[in-house]
Amino acid sequence: MKLIVTVVNKEDTKVIMDEMTAMGHPVTQTDSYGGFLNGENSTLFAAVEDNRVDDVLEIIGRYCHEARKVYREVDPTKPIVVGSAVVFVAEIDIFTQF
Repeated sequence: MKLIVTVVNKEDTKVIMDEMTAMGHPVTQTDSYGGFLNGENSTLFAAVEDNRVDDVLEIIGRYCHEARKVYREVDPTKPIVVGSAVVFVAEIDIFTQF
């Protein structure tokens, strides 16, 4: 089993969660800020069977879009693409529910 942790643009959160849930992948969301996408984000957590990881990655890739931000300190006239998602996939040694 794998733990998929995904940092996505806040506006992409609902559709990704809806699609994952519809495909039988429960997902937990928390608000986050900074770091990878330089702004308000959501961090999604999902425990996924090994053979379903590609399904989840496909959903994430399909519904994420690149964000364009203007950074005054860099160039106030030019938007910079900051990315669409950052995904971490880690092995789960123990998974239990109470």
